Amino acid sequence: MGEAGPPLGHAAPSQRVLRPGHRRRRLRRLTLLPRPEETRRRSSRAGQLQLVLRPGAEEIPAGSSHQAPNLHRGGRLNDAVLLNKLFDIVPFSHILQVEAQAGVRYAMQNPLSYINSNIAGFVNLLEVAKAADPQPAIVWASSSSVYGLNTEVPFSENHRTDQPASLYAATKKAGEEIAHTYNHIYGLSLTGLRFFTVYGPWGRPDMAYFFFTKDILHGKGINVYVTQDEKEVARDFTYIDDIVKGCVGALEHGGEEHRKRREEARPGAAPGLQPWGTPPPSPSESLVGILETLLGTKAKKRVVKMPRNGDVPYTHANVSLAYKDFGYKPTTDLATGLRKFVKWYVSYYGIESRVKKENEPNTNDHTDD
Repeated sequence: MGEAGPPLGHAAPSQRVLRPGHRRRRLRRLTLLPRPEETRRRSSRAGQLQLVLRPGAEEIPAGSSHQAPNLHRGGRLNDAVLLNKLFDIVPFSHILQVEAQAGVRYAMQNPLSYINSNIAGFVNLLEVAKAADPQPAIVWASSSSVYGLNTEVPFSENHRTDQPASLYAATKKAGEEIAHTYNHIYGLSLTGLRFFTVYGPWGRPDMAYFFFTKDILHGKGINVYVTQDEKEVARDFTYIDDIVKGCVGALEHGGEEHRKRREEARPGAAPGLQPWGTPPPSPSESLVGILETLLGTKAKKRVVKMPRNGDVPYTHANVSLAYKDFGYKPTTDLATGLRKFVKWYVSYYGIESRVKKENEPNTNDHTDD
């Protein structure tokens, strides 16, 4: 349901994000990422972060193997002391904030974790950022979940978001309102990205594509949801590489606009909010069919009606404004993205022999810049 989780945390450091001929600017950036808990069987914990500092990168020709120094530090977004110390060390010009307590269903079990991370933690970051001189430009992850019970499709930035279907959605909507307030009062530059079902290697085990893969390989039955009136459930799936490249574009655009406004002594622009997906949506049956082909195993499907657990039956992103503003242009269709995910999954869990060899790509498996 559009949550930003561990995939972005793993993909961002490894992506080749400089376009040919471009040079790395002299920027100081703070990236707040979900921290993987591999030693705890990849179980997530609310508020866990990986803080990645990239201070003072020299201008480096594209293609150079040199990397700017990074500092990896575990912490919590609610740790004001830690965040203040980080800002004392490095005057960050950009912040990419994708940390969150994600998942619509888990909110029914542990609601306070969503309040602590998605609202209190976000406010804590904005408090530190507003006091910085100069203030950094902030790009942060909202969610497609904010559209809630909206039935007008495709979902656009101007559609209503006042009917959340889950507590997770409500906390993300609250984050959008809080961002607007900090922009209005303090002039903070804030760009919110409404991610639509981000998937890929290192993804969250509680998402359907992930546990479908696990259960199909282990011969377990899977529930394929339909609506109460037995219509298809469909999602706008977005592969992690497309999200990463889009975030880089948003950071570059946001930072440049913020710099111009600061030089001209103008207040920060109104906070942008954009849907980011990969239309058209894919029905659950299509997702399962692709996985069956890739895994060489027939799924044991049970078609059941969707329970009232915070999920919505349909998501569909209108990405025209994201393309216009940031050049966001997703290129990975669901079959290609799932192939890359399955390749990672069977390698990571040591079950490569279970997958048909003919599903291996004949070309290099990478994302072009």
